[in-house]
Amino acid sequence: MRCEFSPGRAWAVTARGAVAVFAPETPVSMLSAAHALLTAARGANSVAASLERLGATPFAVIVADSQGARIVRWKDVPLQADAAEVPLAPEFVGVQQVVHATSLEFGNVDELRDGTLPLEGGVANVSAVRVTLDRRTSQIPGVIARAADIRIDDDTDEIAVFTSDEIAEARRSSVAYADELALALPTGDLIPLDRGAILGRRPHSSGADGVRPPRLIALGGDGHVVSRNHLAVTWDGEQLLAEDLGSTNGTAVTRSGIVTQRLLPGHPMRLQIGDSLVLGDGLTVSIGALARKPELV
Repeated sequence: MRCEFSPGRAWAVTARGAVAVFAPETPVSMLSAAHALLTAARGANSVAASLERLGATPFAVIVADSQGARIVRWKDVPLQADAAEVPLAPEFVGVQQVVHATSLEFGNVDELRDGTLPLEGGVANVSAVRVTLDRRTSQIPGVIARAADIRIDDDTDEIAVFTSDEIAEARRSSVAYADELALALPTGDLIPLDRGAILGRRPHSSGADGVRPPRLIALGGDGHVVSRNHLAVTWDGEQLLAEDLGSTNGTAVTRSGIVTQRLLPGHPMRLQIGDSLVLGDGLTVSIGALARKPELV
């Protein structure tokens, strides 16, 4: 990995194929701690978690490896991968992504066009950073594009960026219809998701004319803390979405056994089969699939 920068006020810390970018007001002690973590060749998630515990949340941590670049971002500072914008959706704040590209540019990227200085290790004041990987690790040409989408990489269990064509192909080869999806409750029951559902201690819905009312699924008891109207699961015709309804104790989505993101009220998150939704203090429901009916030949 080669790192270059344009001078500015933010801080960039680099070591051993990794870079972390911090706000200008970050204390020197935190920058020193970040340099020690990166020098230890720890992964992006590990570095990010350690920095958060220290109270030094960076704009981003970027670590190059055989998969490409692993990135954790907290601020929607501009990021370009091979000149294509990679926006930061709310559900991916603080969540590791795998980006396959030859070049990453982070910050005020236009200033990189006026010339750069090398940053091979250490600390520098920057306005933007360019990271060039040694070689393209992805075997898929154009894996980052303007029509990029975000989904889970089944090989690494990490969130990755893929083109819309690749996403479409994945959807064609997977469960793609609401009447094949189901919500697995703690009781073991499977609730079909052919229409929306509201989950909570005493869920209710005002309904709407001409629209099928959502299923009302009462959960709680046994000491679990769940709000009356806690969570909505909806099907928009193409994807399954979960939205926290302003619950008191929140909702987290776990994927492959790892907490992916706490849902923000008003910000639906796309779900896939195998995801688990943890309501309140630990009551868990999962997204599953109903057995397909055999086709008549």
